[in-house]
Amino acid sequence: SGASKSLNRRSTASSLGLPRAGPSDTYVRMASGQIKQAVGKTVMPFDVTSDARAGEVLDDEDLADNLAAIKPFADTGHITIFHPGDDGVTIHKSEDVNIVFNAPPVVS
Repeated sequence: SGASKSLNRRSTASSLGLPRAGPSDTYVRMASGQIKQAVGKTVMPFDVTSDARAGEVLDDEDLADNLAAIKPFADTGHITIFHPGDDGVTIHKSEDVNIVFNAPPVVS
């Protein structure tokens, strides 16, 4: 996603038992161009620094699916790997990853 914070649907936050961390002053510009205010803050259940765990909660009708922001993880030294096809994404501590390049990047 292009999100700078992780965005969670209210129903997902509730079903996962994510903590309520107070009101939010975050506004999100939707793909439609509309601007919606998050209804609250939460903390994601990941074993990472608090900055990367911060999340926002939006009403279900304002968000089609939950969006994990990658930038907070990168800013805290994590490595994100996008796997091919439908194999998803994994985020790793930088000291746990050794990347070997066999050719120059196709995009930089």
